[in-house]
Amino acid sequence: MPRGRAQLIFREMIQAASAANIDMFYFYPSGVKSMGGDIEGLYWHRGLWGRYTFPYPRVIYNRIVYRRNEAQPGVAKLVRVLNDAPSLIFFNSRFLNKCEVERTLDNEPSLAEFRLKYAPLAPDSLGNMTERHGEVFIKLCSGNTAQGLCKVIRNEAGYFRYSFFRKGHPVSWRQASDLHGLYRVLQHSYGTTPAFIQEGLRLARWQGRIFDLRVLVQKNGRGQWQLAARAGRVAGDAGAFVTHVPNGGRAVSFEQLITSCWGRAAYAQTVPLLDRLAVNAAAALERYGDLQLGVLSMDIGMDAQGRLKLFEINSKPAGFDEPELRRQHYTLLMQYFNYLLDAGPGGKEAL
Repeated sequence: MPRGRAQLIFREMIQAASAANIDMFYFYPSGVKSMGGDIEGLYWHRGLWGRYTFPYPRVIYNRIVYRRNEAQPGVAKLVRVLNDAPSLIFFNSRFLNKCEVERTLDNEPSLAEFRLKYAPLAPDSLGNMTERHGEVFIKLCSGNTAQGLCKVIRNEAGYFRYSFFRKGHPVSWRQASDLHGLYRVLQHSYGTTPAFIQEGLRLARWQGRIFDLRVLVQKNGRGQWQLAARAGRVAGDAGAFVTHVPNGGRAVSFEQLITSCWGRAAYAQTVPLLDRLAVNAAAALERYGDLQLGVLSMDIGMDAQGRLKLFEINSKPAGFDEPELRRQHYTLLMQYFNYLLDAGPGGKEAL
């Protein structure tokens, strides 16, 4: 049965589906006994989760939330089969690879001003990127949230300070005397796991702490990308370099952050720019990446001058902490389901 935060999100989503006359249920890969046959799934009814047998759905939204689960051989095989099924609409079929996303977005010129420089992790690129930008981040191509994240700062004397993010621990800095030593540290940490270097952005601060933005972009009832939610996230303390709420950050209104830092006029200018960035990035990723997507979340930074920069795109977004933003998400999601199903009288099945 769903537990913790997942239980809340799934329950709210089923309730939203019921209000939209959509029969929605959840299932684990083990619930699929045969392609096209009935599926054993979970449904929230009268205040309780129950196991029921459901007819084969016409639309499936992949909500597997951990890469390690999606990578299991049996799960990966089922995902491939569902993805190839001609009579089924299967969207957000897999996790995104961060390196793949960066390369894919290179094809979209309209995003150039919002992109950060990046390069594969290698000795030469590490030297070039740190010399050019001073601060960089090392990220795993297949990492979740801040997993494997390392911040590197190069000082004028050529020394390097670096800090690996560790959930639940305060930021701790170490030093490497040269590029050789720094690369050995990174090589020891990442091994053969693919990683890349991303230009560091000196983020704007609110009350002395860095902040960034979370946006949710979805397809609507016409099958078109639309910005569904905007929110701000502020780091838990002045020395932190991540803002995720599970990692000590806190939610602050997007409007409050922008207006308190730059004023109402800046807020009015930022809203359409942010919306256009998110929608164009989603459309480009789907078009050039040959993916079927319906929901994406994005991490977007702002520097001290209020300029927007795209950090990451995620195909398995976590639920927002703000209830009103979750409701906006559910409303658009049900409209998109109805679009996919060519809504008509009677019940409809979706996941």
